[in-house]
Amino acid sequence: MHMQSKLLENRNKMLKAQGINETLFMALITLDAQENHSIQPSELSSALGSSRTNATRIADELENAGGLNVRKATTTAAVCICT
Repeated sequence: MHMQSKLLENRNKMLKAQGINETLFMALITLDAQENHSIQPSELSSALGSSRTNATRIADELENAGGLNVRKATTTAAVCICT
């Protein structure tokens, strides 16, 4: 267990140096794993085990940091999170 906590601590330090946390990192990894590098907020929330509201907050945070684009459909309320 001690080794695992050290690994997590080191990973979190590296992520912090890049200005992101583990949740944002996992969201980016999830996006990268998608064939077209885009995902619906509901799919992201399912992949991260969080609420759709939290997935939207994560997307907004990444968009504000310049990490991705959030595209809203003009004819529906659909939203697509894209790298």
